[in-house]
Amino acid sequence: RGGGWRRRSEPVGGRSAAEPLCRLSDAPAESRELFKNWADTLLAFQGSNKPDKHTLFKTQEALVESKKYLTDLIQQRKKNPGIDLLSSLVLAELEGEKLNHDELLNTCITLLAAGQETTTALIGNMILILGQDPALLAKIRNDRNLIPQTIEEIVRFESPIPRQPRLIRKDLTVSGVEMKKGDIAYDSFTIEAKERPKLDKLANRSTTFSTK
Repeated sequence: RGGGWRRRSEPVGGRSAAEPLCRLSDAPAESRELFKNWADTLLAFQGSNKPDKHTLFKTQEALVESKKYLTDLIQQRKKNPGIDLLSSLVLAELEGEKLNHDELLNTCITLLAAGQETTTALIGNMILILGQDPALLAKIRNDRNLIPQTIEEIVRFESPIPRQPRLIRKDLTVSGVEMKKGDIAYDSFTIEAKERPKLDKLANRSTTFSTK
């Protein structure tokens, strides 16, 4: 059943996720479909150790096309910067140094793919969870101020990112587990998700995006 919910929510979630990216980068409105299609194609091989040649070729094509499009946007912002996110990246400096072209381009590609994928997954999860909990849905409908807290709780309960690999930089011990420099460890964001979403939690202590 979850897969069905996921498939039905993707058209809505995908479009909704692409819209803020276009606005943040001040890209033309028609970019929304391009961004969504490129993100879907770039992430098509996820979960497969040996993707087929067709998938790999399509991914390569999407990467080439998106890089060309984003390069044009970057050049436009360099000539006429605005107040959008892309202009901020172009103008950003750290200790007198700016991002070079490859760094800018790779950052944009990451935002394009990862930004849409996580948002699409979150929207799909919300549709499923709220559809299964009429009382919670009714509570939110009666008080729209609960929406931000609901989003945080659903991120905690059903993370768009179930795990994230980490490179161990030095020998250390965590919760009695010894890890050596060079090991790969995975942050799991589902351990704290056993409790169903509650809107009376004092604070969101989710580590979903490793920011808490």
